[in-house]
Amino acid sequence: MSTLKKVTVSSLSDKGEGIAFEDGLEIYIPLALPGEEVEVEVGEPFARGSRRCPGTITGIVRPSEQRVVPSCSYFPACGGCQLKHMSTKAQLEHRKELITQALTSALKAAAGPQDARSAKGMAGAGLSSDFTDSDLQGRAHELVQPVVSGNSGTCRYKSIRYFACNERSGALEQGFYRARSHELIVIDSCPQEPACFGPLATSLTQVLNSCGMRAWQATAPAAPAAAAGSSCASAPAAAPAVAPAAAQAAVRALQLRMAQDQVMVLLIVSASPDENTRNALRQWAGQHDEVGSLYLGINDSQGNALFCRQVELLCGKPLLVKELNGISYQIGPQTFMQVNYEMAEALYGRAVEHCVQRAGAGAAQAASVDAAGAASGAAASGAGADHGEDELALDLCCGVGTMTLALSRHFKNVLGVEIVESAIEAAQENAKLNGVDNAHFIAADINKALPGLLTRDSRSRVRAVIADPARAGLGENCARQTGKIPGPCALSLIFCSLTAMKRDLPVLLKSGFTLQSVQGFDMFPDTTHVETLCLLTKKG
Repeated sequence: MSTLKKVTVSSLSDKGEGIAFEDGLEIYIPLALPGEEVEVEVGEPFARGSRRCPGTITGIVRPSEQRVVPSCSYFPACGGCQLKHMSTKAQLEHRKELITQALTSALKAAAGPQDARSAKGMAGAGLSSDFTDSDLQGRAHELVQPVVSGNSGTCRYKSIRYFACNERSGALEQGFYRARSHELIVIDSCPQEPACFGPLATSLTQVLNSCGMRAWQATAPAAPAAAAGSSCASAPAAAPAVAPAAAQAAVRALQLRMAQDQVMVLLIVSASPDENTRNALRQWAGQHDEVGSLYLGINDSQGNALFCRQVELLCGKPLLVKELNGISYQIGPQTFMQVNYEMAEALYGRAVEHCVQRAGAGAAQAASVDAAGAASGAAASGAGADHGEDELALDLCCGVGTMTLALSRHFKNVLGVEIVESAIEAAQENAKLNGVDNAHFIAADINKALPGLLTRDSRSRVRAVIADPARAGLGENCARQTGKIPGPCALSLIFCSLTAMKRDLPVLLKSGFTLQSVQGFDMFPDTTHVETLCLLTKKG
């Protein structure tokens, strides 16, 4: 049974919910901001015996100065953004505080328990042997720099639209999912995407309707109707759908990606459509000059993952090109690249700049790195690098070589490691495209590859390491292997999860690395996510 309460919001959760404490309860309130006095309907605890409860705002008694009018008419129904009602300044301060809290925990773990302090961990964290909790918090605040934000309203250059069928008409509709559900919110356009994405998605949906295409729906075990989780916006239970095992092709998703000046379109279906549908799709692409490539992707799995076991180019160019920090990269239909190009340039530029300036590069070489981190004066194939012939820079989880090629301008030998073989193939092609001959790539799991790469004899060659792993982070094993590098070495480590940062940083600090600075990058504005760059060094 729910109850009504008037509460004051004290903070935000990592999911962007306001947190209030009242009558022994910890209440999580979507759309509430710190400092606000709100009336809420408090629901039953999340779990039996728990103090944590959901809350729903029924009225705002005293709004926060941080509150703004959302610039999108689909907010908050659409699940793409969580903080569009919060000012940009307040969002950046919130992200910085989240990073500072996580770093405080990491520094404390690096120092070790009071009865078993780690001398290397304390040195790496910049703490004295008799540090206090106040010293710990102060050190974290010193290390965390202001979050870097962009100047452009457009920040999502890749979009994934989902499909459902309208209950009344049976027509196919496209849009985004409601937060924490598979309920479709029909979307015409998103203010954070390139202006052409909305019209392209709408017109393509019209073509799919004319071809009689239906929406894919996962096969689920029998359950009460009220428990159904994947549905159309209007009335989920009655929505016509096609099971993934059916022979008829059903539409799963639409991916739009902006390259330098054209869009790559990937239509993901459960099975190959008939030739009439294929021809209609080709005709649609030919009517839109902004479409550079149209791919058909086959995904017949029953899960939610959208990776396609097979892709087919229906028309256009096999690859499109995007330039970041003066280097050209070829983009394929399933190539990983950060969706916010402005922030990607800032993040990658700063990561490379640290490696160049801290790994013993000469003054002239360091001066060639401009404010954005782009190497403006070095030759493409490593000319001007001051390092010895045997010295090496590593790019772990290198993807298509976005930072490997940038490092190649400053180090005579650069090695990129990536588990996805198609990404390594793309990285090798990108090296050829940019005339780079001193960057090499291997397809391997870094957990298995690092021990062989960092043997006792070879690890002394490493002067710089960049790592941009997936959400799981570098991992304790890889952090320990990286920690064996004797130095001098510069390390730029990117985290998309603060939980991973709290786990991996202490391992590196205890191995002799010293933390120089930590900085967030606002890769996904109006969301609760932040990319975090940790810059470390180890003396020889």
